[in-house]
Amino acid sequence: MREALSEIPDGVNVILCSRSDPPPDFTRFVVNERMGILDWNELRLSLEEVRQIARPRAALDDALLREIYARSDGWAAGVTLMLEQVKRTGRLDSSGASGD
Repeated sequence: MREALSEIPDGVNVILCSRSDPPPDFTRFVVNERMGILDWNELRLSLEEVRQIARPRAALDDALLREIYARSDGWAAGVTLMLEQVKRTGRLDSSGASGD
């Protein structure tokens, strides 16, 4: 992987996803600003971002919007799935599962 990343031309972006930090061999990419690292706090959505995503999809009162945000912990896929459930059923399943 390190060799492949060395061949990426300027202006081209590559996104790698991992549950752990990059190995030490990748340090030079970070130091040379050829690679950035985003952690969970940078990826998670804020309450206002969830509000903006929800607005065109479903009419939600503030309490339901906050519940979706709390349950999803700002995870975009979780927000999307819960909004679809509310749109489809008119409510948010209290068990935490979609339960179709």
